[in-house]
Amino acid sequence: MIKQIKYYIPYIIILVLALCLWLKGCDKPKPINSDPVKTNIKKLEAKKSTNQIAANKSDSIVTKVIIRWRTKIKDSTVYVPCEELILICDTIIKEDSLQISQLRQVITLSDSIINEQKVIIYNDSIDKVCLTKWGKKQRRQKNLALLGLGVLCVLSVVK
Repeated sequence: MIKQIKYYIPYIIILVLALCLWLKGCDKPKPINSDPVKTNIKKLEAKKSTNQIAANKSDSIVTKVIIRWRTKIKDSTVYVPCEELILICDTIIKEDSLQISQLRQVITLSDSIINEQKVIIYNDSIDKVCLTKWGKKQRRQKNLALLGLGVLCVLSVVK
């Protein structure tokens, strides 16, 4: 009876080691959840597009006012009072400053979108590294299990 137990000891040890290695590699790393960041990016892009549309509207207003100003200046037959020209120039300046402020908002929103996308890229790179390490670990454990099975087969043939 003791001889039989001694005969099975290497098999039991190899089986326990293979089981430990197999169970150790079961937990797959969970990816980082980037959904809140993606929803924030969508909100920022919506704000950016509305600001861009407003800036384009003020640009069209400026071009219309400039066309009106040019027609008043070119028309030399009609006397144009200076007050009217000053009002036209003031509207051009106001619309330009409004457009500049809206474009600055677009730029700041674009910068924040870029920063949010950097966070997503960083999280994805961490996920990639973790999954690569997990895959290497799985391959190593598979090779060790195959080596253990090979040793078991050799021991069973030899004895």
